[in-house]
Amino acid sequence: METDITDEPQRGRPRDPSRDEVIIDAAIDVLVREGYDRLSMEGVATAAGVGKATVYRRWSSKAELVIDAMSSLKPGMGTIDTGTLEGDIDLMVAAACSPRTQQLQQVMVSICSALPREPRCSRRSGPASPNRASRASPRCSNARETVVRSVRPSTFPWPQASCRR
Repeated sequence: METDITDEPQRGRPRDPSRDEVIIDAAIDVLVREGYDRLSMEGVATAAGVGKATVYRRWSSKAELVIDAMSSLKPGMGTIDTGTLEGDIDLMVAAACSPRTQQLQQVMVSICSALPREPRCSRRSGPASPNRASRASPRCSNARETVVRSVRPSTFPWPQASCRR
């Protein structure tokens, strides 16, 4: 008689998904305050008010935790269309200067010293990442589309091309 693993009842208490956000927020606070080198899973657990095992059940290393924390801070940039170029640029600048973006910058600064020792951090989220262009492209494309859509030939003095030889 074969026993299917899925038929067995789960052991232990079910994982509380609301703890993930609390732990991520605590990790960000500890990163900004103490830096990557001083960050510990135990310190994050204490700051989050959870047990160390709760953190380790979700992330097996501090590098994985930091990568997820950074990912949670990345701003999404949808299509901006206020009807004017000035309004669109104002919204783009506001998004780039938001407290969440500033917090992401602080986190990035705090892990800079660890990048040579933590290749997982740089490979997944750093400048050397082969996926960096693919992550940046949608934001750049959205910004470019906003400007192109907003700037009509009648509202912007485009230089006339000269074809004289």
